[in-house]
Amino acid sequence: MKSGFVAIIGRPNVGKSTLFNALMNTKLAAVSPKPQTTRAKISGVITQVDTQIILWDCPGLFQARDDFNKKLVKIAIKSLKEIDLILWLIDCTAYKHEDDEFVLSCIKKYAISPNKKAPIIFLLINKIDKIKKEDILIIIDTYRKIYKFEEIIPISALKGININLVKSKISEYLPDGPQYFPDDILTDTPQEIILSEFIREKIYLYTRKEIPFSAAVVVNETRLDEEKNILYIQADILTNKQSAKKILVGNKGAMIKKIGTAARKDIETFLKLQMKKDIKVYLELFVKVKETWKENEAIMSSLGLS
Repeated sequence: MKSGFVAIIGRPNVGKSTLFNALMNTKLAAVSPKPQTTRAKISGVITQVDTQIILWDCPGLFQARDDFNKKLVKIAIKSLKEIDLILWLIDCTAYKHEDDEFVLSCIKKYAISPNKKAPIIFLLINKIDKIKKEDILIIIDTYRKIYKFEEIIPISALKGININLVKSKISEYLPDGPQYFPDDILTDTPQEIILSEFIREKIYLYTRKEIPFSAAVVVNETRLDEEKNILYIQADILTNKQSAKKILVGNKGAMIKKIGTAARKDIETFLKLQMKKDIKVYLELFVKVKETWKENEAIMSSLGLS
């Protein structure tokens, strides 16, 4: 058996969560066009005949200046210290970005330690469907000069280009090891965090400007009625301003209904995969103003950010 821990690392908004979902062949991580959609580290388990990959989707690495974003960066940096293989993802449409230099500095500083075996590092060049083939060769040549990667693979996470190649290369390079999880485990991330991510994704997709970044989702209760095959979920959407609450609720509750309806569909799809049967979801959402939620350690812990 070959097994190991694999982290997807990169600056914000390069497609890390899209790649994570593509490799998992199902949706576990929130995806939106906005940067810093990923907050908590999301874990997925890919079990094949003779290989088990424990895959981590991590928050973006960048030079954060406020305390909240520094917490997110610390989660990604901690992951660098614990893994066997790094998938460093870059965006080929903006590959000369200063935050990519910061990512490489973090890899060198935190992953390549004299006290432990250095992880295997792949460079994945994302969004190749948006540029010419000859331009891909220029990017490959540029990055070959800055680090000796075990593999450099051009991909499109959104279009599925070379995703199976990435998966097979991961299996090829992973060390011999135990099977960490049973065959039927999809994720070991707490269910409340996965559910909150589905809800928060819809906030990112349906609201604008600062609203998504000022909001958090806390799942307070999940209760499964096994006779009726219904999962009851109660969650709070926290925001730091009364004006943001009005937008999240919407005219006559239209926005909160839209968010809940879309999130419920994703949750039902996830539960069918996880529980191997159809589960209906009853989702109850409340919007609450909590000005200092980013400074509240109990809330940070519930969000997987402590």
